Amino acid sequence: HVRLGDVFNWELVDLNDDGFLDLTITASTIFHMDSGDPREILLTYQFSENRGYELLSTEYLPSQLRHQVLEDAQIALDSNNFTLAISFYEQAAYSDELLNIGSYHLGYGNRNTDSPDEYQRAFALFRLTIIYALLSDELGTTDTMEVFDGAYPEDAIGGEFTTLSKVFLSELEASKSPQQACQQVTNVILDQFPELDQHIGYWGFDNVSYSSETICPFFQADE
Repeated sequence: HVRLGDVFNWELVDLNDDGFLDLTITASTIFHMDSGDPREILLTYQFSENRGYELLSTEYLPSQLRHQVLEDAQIALDSNNFTLAISFYEQAAYSDELLNIGSYHLGYGNRNTDSPDEYQRAFALFRLTIIYALLSDELGTTDTMEVFDGAYPEDAIGGEFTTLSKVFLSELEASKSPQQACQQVTNVILDQFPELDQHIGYWGFDNVSYSSETICPFFQADE
């Protein structure tokens, strides 16, 4: 369910050449401090003679906010679309054009004191490391770790993700499953970096959020 703001554009067009006009709506989600920065979205409703208009798809349009690009990557990852997830994580990690909004855990709209640029870029690199490793992409893994060592040494802001990437890779090298590797990453977060999810955490309830247990995407709690 998507709550739309007051301003939107709509168009009637036959999308599948069946003789019926389908409906596309380009709109913005509602903005409120508790919901977070709005997203531009495209809603597509397909018309059928028997059922009328039915929602066919909801698509987020490109965002200029780094944490929303991370959200696009998460959506792709949840759909097992690793190629698309990589493209979004690379954008989040390397683009100098994106705007940085600090996690709401450290204050609404915090843009300065949270170091969101470093944390969000480093988080994107961490996710890239995981995906490259799972795809057995040795060059991608090596190149990303070189970026980590150069830009985010373990004692620097964002360096927590350098440590966590090394933990994940070490677990895989020890023949652990991705789920077991993520469990170990989470153990390290809880033990060494318990406030990490304050920096990579929450941007309003309409945006993706992370906890210590979901920073590594394949974590499964012990039953």
